[in-house]
Amino acid sequence: TPDLNDATNQVLKIFSDHFQFLYESNLITYTRNVRVEDSQMTLTCDVLNIYLTTNKTIQRITAENHVVIVNQRDNSRATGDHAVYIVEPDREFVQLSGNPTWSDGQRIGTADVFVLDRKKNIFRAETNAVFKLPRAQIGQPSLLSATATVSTNASAEKPVVISADVVAFKLPETNGPVQEIIAENNVVISSESDQSRATGDKAVYTEATGELELS
Repeated sequence: TPDLNDATNQVLKIFSDHFQFLYESNLITYTRNVRVEDSQMTLTCDVLNIYLTTNKTIQRITAENHVVIVNQRDNSRATGDHAVYIVEPDREFVQLSGNPTWSDGQRIGTADVFVLDRKKNIFRAETNAVFKLPRAQIGQPSLLSATATVSTNASAEKPVVISADVVAFKLPETNGPVQEIIAENNVVISSESDQSRATGDKAVYTEATGELELS
């Protein structure tokens, strides 16, 4: 369970059943029951490779098979087949691919690729992004008609579905829920509760008010 300092001077704690360090090739490999912890997230997988610079600092980390990433700030959970963690002086991000899914307990989503920008504190779903939000979270009684109402509790529980080319989540600076969700390009919003459907170029959902604005 060595502690490794990355380029941002954060400490990564890594646990596994097996460990191998190829010093000349600057490659560290962990296998079986791998778990990575730092102040922002916990990652588990089957195989973890750490590529070091010539100065023996972390340059890139790859995780393979049954990858699970839990964000400590909002308790959201992302899963996939492959993850890449890039650490550089001016940027730091995790990219998750291979049938990735995301959930924070109330909302669930899928896309071709998920990207967590750790410096800007933004989570992005790129290409074929689809997210489901609980109908009760949306402040408007209808996406299309101000006079529409939800007739039953059963219909109110049916989710609102947002699809777009890109969906970005603004994460809180400290622990707490997502602050804002922004969907861009080919945005489609549908609500099974009132059979409404809306399209546009951009949609912004604000957590504090529950309002969903389409433009």
